[in-house]
Amino acid sequence: MNKKLICLVLAMVMLCAAPLTFATAAKSPPGTPRTQAVLGAADQLSATVIGLTAAAQTELAEIAAFTAANVPVIGYFGDAVKAAVAALLPAGFDVESLVMHDFDLIALTGMDPSFNDFAQPFVYGTAYPDGANIVALLGIEGGSGVEWVALKAEVVNGFVVVYFTQAVLIALNGRTGMLAILSEAI
Repeated sequence: MNKKLICLVLAMVMLCAAPLTFATAAKSPPGTPRTQAVLGAADQLSATVIGLTAAAQTELAEIAAFTAANVPVIGYFGDAVKAAVAALLPAGFDVESLVMHDFDLIALTGMDPSFNDFAQPFVYGTAYPDGANIVALLGIEGGSGVEWVALKAEVVNGFVVVYFTQAVLIALNGRTGMLAILSEAI
């Protein structure tokens, strides 16, 4: 069997056997360690949802300060991200109506360049209805600050499924990323 099939089978087993091992509510107190399900085969690719670091708290405070002026949160992330988000949502959807409900940190290790795109379910305290217009934004710290990338997301049976591309997984490997979940008002 190839690595991709093994990863998919193991991920599905974990999804069925232990749905409560996924990320707990992002509304938990900052600094609360939380374990995220394995993205791939055991001891290969794993992600951990961790409490907010000082850098993440700063980023979150900047987002809060930006939206305090009663402006749409999507504006914080810049025009390029806004355009990418619009491309992920249904035509005509007003991206300025998006609300950020959840924010977490995720650390990834064990990414092999042979792995392809991966869909990862998360559980949050926010009750997102199936079919809601939703998108995930992944922020990765770099030399010039945090670079935000829009990722496809959907709600399936109460899980927020985020679709990580191979390029994003490679960029995130060995690093910590900030995961913001934006959706229509619920």
